[in-house]
Amino acid sequence: MIKKTKILNAFSLTEVLVTMFIIMLVIIASAPMITRKNAKNKAPHGVWECYLDANGKHISKITIDSQEEKTETGGDYCTFKPQANAKNYTVMAIGGGGGGASGTAFSMDAASFGTLAGYQAPAKGDYLVLIVGGGGGGAALTKGDWKGARGGGAGGIYRTTINLNKDDYVVLEAGMGGAGGGGDADTEGGAACPTEPTGRWADACKGEDGYPSKIYVYSSNKTYTAEGGKGGSQNIGAAGSPTHGAQKAAGYKLEGKIDYNNAALKDFINSDNKSAVSFGFGGKGTLNDVGEPGRPGVVMLVSNSHHAGGGGKRGTTAYTTLEKITDEVKVHVGQGGAGAITEDTNGEQGENSSFGYYVTAKGGEGGKTRYKSTSSNDPLGGEEGAISPYGDSISGGGTTMFHLNGQNDMDQNDGIAAATETQYGAGGGGGSSLPRMGSTGSSENRWGKGGRGMPGYVRVEWN
Repeated sequence: MIKKTKILNAFSLTEVLVTMFIIMLVIIASAPMITRKNAKNKAPHGVWECYLDANGKHISKITIDSQEEKTETGGDYCTFKPQANAKNYTVMAIGGGGGGASGTAFSMDAASFGTLAGYQAPAKGDYLVLIVGGGGGGAALTKGDWKGARGGGAGGIYRTTINLNKDDYVVLEAGMGGAGGGGDADTEGGAACPTEPTGRWADACKGEDGYPSKIYVYSSNKTYTAEGGKGGSQNIGAAGSPTHGAQKAAGYKLEGKIDYNNAALKDFINSDNKSAVSFGFGGKGTLNDVGEPGRPGVVMLVSNSHHAGGGGKRGTTAYTTLEKITDEVKVHVGQGGAGAITEDTNGEQGENSSFGYYVTAKGGEGGKTRYKSTSSNDPLGGEEGAISPYGDSISGGGTTMFHLNGQNDMDQNDGIAAATETQYGAGGGGGSSLPRMGSTGSSENRWGKGGRGMPGYVRVEWN
């Protein structure tokens, strides 16, 4: 028996290919309309930035879908305006970086200006000691005595170097100046000068001797002393000074040259009035009933070391997300903290950055002094400032004479510089230090100033 075969009808390969080609043409033609429809419903991606220029003025810039649309230069702040179709805002703020500390080439470690002072050596090494005894009091005369009165003698000067081990303890004691001669019997002169000329000059008119100044080292049981100046006597004479006196003090001893015009010594001895160094000076003789008292002595101890300045800390970073902003927002970008411009001084803190009342980023702390110290003759470079949140940093001072200041130092354009995109909020570099030229050598031009921290930054993004 013959079976019947069922015949199936199907599309040919050619027909299938033609159909697929037509469908593809329809899809391609429809794509622009679908894209335009979706784009019409989608909010653009926007970025708004506020930063400072090289003059410290605020600049704002807005970018929509990677196309910069507008840049505005302002003054003390930027103004952010709400954006149409924005669903939410992401705000980031960076505070200004802290300024760098300065270095030091000559700094006092301990001193006595009339009261006892103790000092414990932080490290083994040589320490410079300068001791000036109290000046003698000036003599006094009553009116009519033709002989006049002599000024008090200068305090003695003792300068030496002592070697201390770590934790060795010393005591410093500056001597007081002698009282002026004359006065009432119950006052510092002890007795009154004669009220009438007698032809004989009374001892009560003589100035009191100054008191010695001392430093005592416990480990060696040694005391180093500079005697006080002699009190003024009968004959006319100018008041004495430690460098030249009408009369030398008893026990006067000088080791090495004491240069009172040396800037470093002036910083120690009289920081408020460097032109009138007066410790250990004798009091003036007078024609009054009471002579001028002598000036107090001083004891100073300085380690044979120098110190580089620390770098500033970076500004903090703060974030917030806002669903809606209805009013304009005042925006402030913090300036970097100033670097130290005087020897052995901390850097200043950076300013805060803020996006209205919504978010505030604090400025970085200023660098600290003496982040690194040495008593060797090797130069010390300043510490690098803390790295910016965007990855860059500000270098500290170098180790050569003319490159000691931290980068962006206060000598350049008033210490203000525009930050690059990778430097926002970076800390300023610390100043460097060179070894002392000598124990009484000048410290000028041997330490670097700190660098200013970099300004902050505020950024807003939305979709």
